[in-house]
Amino acid sequence: MGKTNFTFVRSLLALAALSLFGLSQANAQCLPANPHMAAGITTSEVTLTWTSAQASVIEHCWNIEIGGAGFAAGNGTALVEETVCWNDPNLTIVGNTLTYTFDGLIPGTCYDWYVSETCDGIIPPFNNSGWSVSGPQFC
Repeated sequence: MGKTNFTFVRSLLALAALSLFGLSQANAQCLPANPHMAAGITTSEVTLTWTSAQASVIEHCWNIEIGGAGFAAGNGTALVEETVCWNDPNLTIVGNTLTYTFDGLIPGTCYDWYVSETCDGIIPPFNNSGWSVSGPQFC
């Protein structure tokens, strides 16, 4: 009986330690991503490339907002809002540079775009980098 109680207490202590580690990870600074290229532009899609400021992108997610020229990220006016995580098969990762293709664009429209990174794989607002500066406008 005493051994069972010891094992239970030891398990609780291990869970508490993991919780504390998770909290320290969640409180770590998550730096903003750097959007730097829009390519492969067609009448309905674009391939965006951005760089993470983090040393590793494993278990990270990125929130991308694409909107009409001059829109501000995070205010609900984006035309395309998408969350892409590190394990998405359509996301290309080379080092800390990421590339993803978005569709659903309106022909003849110019767009601005922004990236926000979450450094713990949890959908925002947890450990979120905040929105990047606007990526290069594309039309």
